[in-house]
Amino acid sequence: MFLQDLWEEKVGWDDVLSKSNQEKAKKILEQFRLIRELKFKWGVKVGNCELHVFTDDSSQAYGAVAYLRREEGERNVLASKMRVTPKKQAKLTIPKLELLALTLVFRLGKHLSRLLDIQNVTVWTDSKVAMAWVDSRKGNKNTLISNRVGEINSIQQECGVGLQYVPTNCNPADILTWGEL
Repeated sequence: MFLQDLWEEKVGWDDVLSKSNQEKAKKILEQFRLIRELKFKWGVKVGNCELHVFTDDSSQAYGAVAYLRREEGERNVLASKMRVTPKKQAKLTIPKLELLALTLVFRLGKHLSRLLDIQNVTVWTDSKVAMAWVDSRKGNKNTLISNRVGEINSIQQECGVGLQYVPTNCNPADILTWGEL
């Protein structure tokens, strides 16, 4: 998102950054340094488990995070994906962004369920509007809405992916859209 902001400000490759942009760049570099300290558990066992994929969006970004939940109650972050919200498409309302996020999460759920041979997949969203569009199964005059709902419905039928509501304050995908690294 930082690079997108620089692009909007028409900052050239050889231009000196403003003080505020220098501070933002320093903060991003510090976050990259912190990433080195993260420890991940590799080799997660997949047998007899559920896949839960959460989505969230904002005016800056939208994304998805997938968790593997085993019968023993153990939960592991399996994957995440994030996209920066396009700035040029001014007609993208918050509900349309929520639908784009929902499409991303269904694609991720489909990919992971096939890759790991998981039958029990649930997608979670805090967008009641996007859920209503998906549940309506009716054609929509808006091409973007119609195409995304059609793709989501197709994935639901093909892979048996369920769709559930999660309150915003309980949504683990929320961190993806805070506008940080």
